[in-house]
Amino acid sequence: ESGLQYKIIEEGEGEKPVVGDTVRVQYRGKLVSGLAFHNSYSGNRSNEFIVDERFILSGFKEGLLLMPVGSRYELVLPSELAYGENEVPSFYIHSGATIILDVRLLEIL
Repeated sequence: ESGLQYKIIEEGEGEKPVVGDTVRVQYRGKLVSGLAFHNSYSGNRSNEFIVDERFILSGFKEGLLLMPVGSRYELVLPSELAYGENEVPSFYIHSGATIILDVRLLEIL
């Protein structure tokens, strides 16, 4: 309904996060062109986020709320669920860009 598209790569069996939870994830971000802009899978790193209304990408938040712990999803965020027409904090990503995220939800902290 929002425009978020997703593909389940691996379905976990854990709890799903709710707004306000802190989650630990690994993710790879790229543009439709294939240009990568983030990869925490490399070097087996992870990122922690609080899932709330201030979450930087609303489509990322929406996708995380669908995922049981242990899942890996590919999320396709149209620009309105990513950075929209706003100035983007990276020269790799242009305003209006569609973002593709490969996300693994490792745990809810």
